[in-house]
Amino acid sequence: MVLEFLLMFHAAKPGDWLLDNLLSTMMCGKDTKHRDCVKLINSVARDIKPSQFQHIGYHSSLSGKIQKLKDKNFGVKVNKQVPTHQNPAASGLSTTMTIYRGYALTPAYNGTSFFWATTPKVGDTIDIVYSPPISISRFRLVSGSHDHPSDIFPASTVVEVLTEQAAFSTIQSTNSTFAHVTKFNPVGVAEANSTSALGKIHTFRIRVTEVIQTWVILKQIELYS
Repeated sequence: MVLEFLLMFHAAKPGDWLLDNLLSTMMCGKDTKHRDCVKLINSVARDIKPSQFQHIGYHSSLSGKIQKLKDKNFGVKVNKQVPTHQNPAASGLSTTMTIYRGYALTPAYNGTSFFWATTPKVGDTIDIVYSPPISISRFRLVSGSHDHPSDIFPASTVVEVLTEQAAFSTIQSTNSTFAHVTKFNPVGVAEANSTSALGKIHTFRIRVTEVIQTWVILKQIELYS
């Protein structure tokens, strides 16, 4: 029925408008108030993410209108494969960044998905807490994706740690002292192959130090104890 409806009227309106018209016809009567009609439509309409369709080209079917919008998550494939690396068990995972839909930090850390945040602000952080503290021999963080290569942490983004000793001192002075480890490189990767000298780690942190104009994807988190 949906296909027949679209084929009948595709020359008259854009497809998304036709879907709205179809739902309105199916769910609402002639005397249904607009507010009630919207509620009825929302009760059956499904918002599917990642998006399955994207407008092609810049020229809209409406005369004189230029269509430059693109759904940020169109074509994104959520990583469902078995993780290739198992990170050390963390006692806490948190971020001050605004998470986009269900692309949260925990699945990214577990290797079953990726982390996606909208326009991080200066001072935003991702914290991975270990209690008791652990030794981390090396790590690799990869941002961006094949479909969204510009959604990376820029080279100004720092990786730093709160050591066991500093964490203990924090209890006394309430002044957290994070040690700088490295920064992300220009292609959105941060890694270090020798961090054992820092001692046991209480908190592993990614910190934004400048305005980021794009969203950010953290698709790979690999920490080795």
